[in-house]
Amino acid sequence: MERSIGSMKTMGGAGDRPPDNGMDISLGSADTLRPDGAPLGRIDQYELVRELGGGGFGVVYLARDTVAGVDVAVKGLPPLVKNNAEEMERIRENFALVAKLHHPNIAAALVLHPARSVSYADERVRQALRVLSGDTLLVMTYAPGVTLNKWRKQFPEGKVPVAQALEVCRQIAAALDYAHREKVVHRDVKPSNVMIESLMAARGDARPPIPTLEGECPHEPCPHEPQVRVRVLDFGLAAEIRSSMSRVSQEKGDTSGTRPYMAPEQWAGRRQDGCTDQYALAALFYELVSGAVPFASAFDTGDPVIMANAALNLKPEPLAALSKAQNAALLRGLAKEPGERFASCGELVAALGGTGFRGHTEAAKSSVKKAALTLAVLAALAAASVLSIRSIQSYRTAQDQKRAAAEQRARLARMDAENGRRPSGSKMRPRRRWRTKI
Repeated sequence: MERSIGSMKTMGGAGDRPPDNGMDISLGSADTLRPDGAPLGRIDQYELVRELGGGGFGVVYLARDTVAGVDVAVKGLPPLVKNNAEEMERIRENFALVAKLHHPNIAAALVLHPARSVSYADERVRQALRVLSGDTLLVMTYAPGVTLNKWRKQFPEGKVPVAQALEVCRQIAAALDYAHREKVVHRDVKPSNVMIESLMAARGDARPPIPTLEGECPHEPCPHEPQVRVRVLDFGLAAEIRSSMSRVSQEKGDTSGTRPYMAPEQWAGRRQDGCTDQYALAALFYELVSGAVPFASAFDTGDPVIMANAALNLKPEPLAALSKAQNAALLRGLAKEPGERFASCGELVAALGGTGFRGHTEAAKSSVKKAALTLAVLAALAAASVLSIRSIQSYRTAQDQKRAAAEQRARLARMDAENGRRPSGSKMRPRRRWRTKI
């Protein structure tokens, strides 16, 4: 269970996260340590090719799987986790869930490989990877490209045009919604966990690798497919490893997530679900469009109390680059209560694009019309029911009156018969008077 915040050094924030020497580098830019191109080391069938980047839990290396003949990304587990049997069991259980995720926008976790034969060509690689015989090696799908943080730096002031930001977030939302349907929550959506691959470069296109929203491109002819491929990394693993490290080290704040992108329920240690990832996606979109995360000044302080207060109580400023409807959709995605956000990440992005929000409004109007029609029908049925009841009551009253009159006549007839008289109410012929002649 996720607990409340604390002074965790492992959590990155605007004021305490490492500079761009973390995962925010091109996955193809790191030089091989050995100029002759020889492997940097070997762990069983995995030949270490080059360093890809470093994160909060160690360094990631590009490796060649000599058995499968494919490139993979590998990294070791932190000593606090790999040396604790109970926490390793938690990691394995979590890995069993995320390993089932297969989606074009997810860099899949492939295997937790128990290392047997380990050798390094350089001591620096051994110190960075920290995997020895008997340790566990995390093997993941290799996602070429650059991290989202590096990709957005090509734009002035790091502000991505809205159309491009929407296309990137659309693909992220597709990955998140798929995972949520599979009962997996990421809990640590952030730019360094998102890789951007230029499909234009892959096609050999010489034009600048600036993506556009599908169907909208500044170049002619306009392509009908997205020009970037987005992959989300570390599904559930980074958050679980962070929680494990906190439990083992007994640091306060067994809290998943990275501070600027953490939803209020993460700060408060409450239950997390797909709405938690939606908040992070909304914060990421906010950052892409504006160049800064929501409550950036609070996160610049590095003070957990100030940051928590902003995330839990303050309302983000609307963005000038967005319309009123788009800002309303963005604020809904950043709502303090999970139940006030959209039903899915895809709905959030659709609303940010305008169509989803209009669709939501039209649906609301349609619902009002349907409700009004339903009320009118019910009122008509009620009126008809009242008339029917009154008609039935009138008919019954008339029948009762006829029945009472018939009973009265029968009673009078019996009385006359008993007294030797004609029945009451019967017609009597006038008696003829005879005159006697004298």
